[in-house]
Amino acid sequence: MSELKQLLDAAREAEEKVKQIQMDMLGHLDAETEEGKQAAMDLRPALDAAKFIADQANQLYVSMRDTEDVPNGGAARKFVPVPGAQDAAKGSQLTRSEFEAMSYADRMEFIKKVGNSVVED
Repeated sequence: MSELKQLLDAAREAEEKVKQIQMDMLGHLDAETEEGKQAAMDLRPALDAAKFIADQANQLYVSMRDTEDVPNGGAARKFVPVPGAQDAAKGSQLTRSEFEAMSYADRMEFIKKVGNSVVED
């Protein structure tokens, strides 16, 4: 997972570089002078290179994210804690005979709770 975080950070950093060059170009154009226009035009190769690098970084991140085996799907699960995941280890365990002695409503509540399990007698 840390490798994905590093790749995501690299993609975001590359996007920030693109935005910074765009802001620099706009700053030159705001001067509304020929020198400002020329300075903005001179930054175009840097912008194109930064956009290429940002696209490559993003594609690498997406490729790595999509090839990693994620149970129950979703890339967000790699970065966002699952609600109740901490409580999953604290679930209850019943034997099959105890479970079958419960009412249907109680069984359903037991089944719905994360971390609960039924074991054979």
